[in-house]
Amino acid sequence: MLKIIGKLNSDLQKKILPEKIDDEKVIGFFVDYSDMDIFLNALFGTIYFNESIEKVNFELIFITNELFISLDLIEKGYKTICFFKFYSIPNLIYQIPYVDNWYDYKDAQSFTIFS
Repeated sequence: MLKIIGKLNSDLQKKILPEKIDDEKVIGFFVDYSDMDIFLNALFGTIYFNESIEKVNFELIFITNELFISLDLIEKGYKTICFFKFYSIPNLIYQIPYVDNWYDYKDAQSFTIFS
């Protein structure tokens, strides 16, 4: 389970990704403290946001920290910036607000993903 704080704006997303991924199905997010280690290429299948649940398949394809250093996993207890590739973009994604950092959000705006 991961708590997602909000989406990265497109300028920040382009700055962080190591290569140009011109794919509208790749979306970057600020991720809150992780409760467990989660490895790159982990698959997820459920999004919970504003009391709505949506089943959708997506994969963790890139992880970085606040220094924009690429990581192989989200370590327990750390905040990260993560990019996910969605096989189809669920409607809930369009409701997630853009944020500028880990502190630019309200709990009511955050969403949770499950594997």
